[in-house]
Amino acid sequence: MAWVTKHSTESWQPEAPRRYTARERAANWWHYSKWAVLGAAVALLLAAGLVRGLRGRSLPDVCVAVVCAKEPAGADTGALQTALAALCPDTNGDGRVEVSVEAYPLDFAHTPPPEQMEERMGTVARLTGSVYASGGAYLYLLEDPEGFQRMTGALCYLDGTAPAPDDDYDAAGWQRMAVPAGLGGVWDGFYLARGARTGAADARQAQAVDALWQALTK
Repeated sequence: MAWVTKHSTESWQPEAPRRYTARERAANWWHYSKWAVLGAAVALLLAAGLVRGLRGRSLPDVCVAVVCAKEPAGADTGALQTALAALCPDTNGDGRVEVSVEAYPLDFAHTPPPEQMEERMGTVARLTGSVYASGGAYLYLLEDPEGFQRMTGALCYLDGTAPAPDDDYDAAGWQRMAVPAGLGGVWDGFYLARGARTGAADARQAQAVDALWQALTK
């Protein structure tokens, strides 16, 4: 180590501040914010349960989450809902087929500016609450399966088994969890995947997810 004195020809140069990647910034945000997000998700779940109970509505046969960088047009999600309903069985026995399609605009490749972080947290909380409520009995239409799995750990492998709960839930192995959607149109480049289920999964809803998965991937 060199000491710098008033007679020294050396000068101290401060190190340039490290520039973190978007993924590192997102991981850091998630590390410090995950409990707030999960708390908000539980609150949303309780509120959703209360509203459902007041309205007396039955659960849909299948829940589908569309996760992409920009929210798709309502007409596109409506057309998707109609197309999926034609392939879905009436597993809850209410005499009609209902497919719930919810869009979650999340860009996993870029960290939003601070003024948009609250909106992002709200979207993550809404998604987490929905998945938690269904016990993972969900079908996903994903633009970025690797980023989605790295953040949520919500996907299962193609054979239905769940990856080990490590730091990224085998996000690098996403191709063993998702297949090209093959739906055409605005959904070109999207992938289909199923949720990793827990003991809270509704058996009839899980059956409908599997039936729709088989219809779309055969």
